Amino acid sequence: MGFNMEAVAKLFKKSDAQKAAEKKEREARGKAKAK
Repeated sequence: MGFNMEAVAKLFKKSDAQKAAEKKEREARGKAKAK
């Protein structure tokens, strides 16, 4: 069970990092379009 919870936590951290990266990409594109 402990290992399973660790795996889930890693997946959540990865998805959070992906979301942050995608958000930065969208913001960068938005700024590029604004210029």
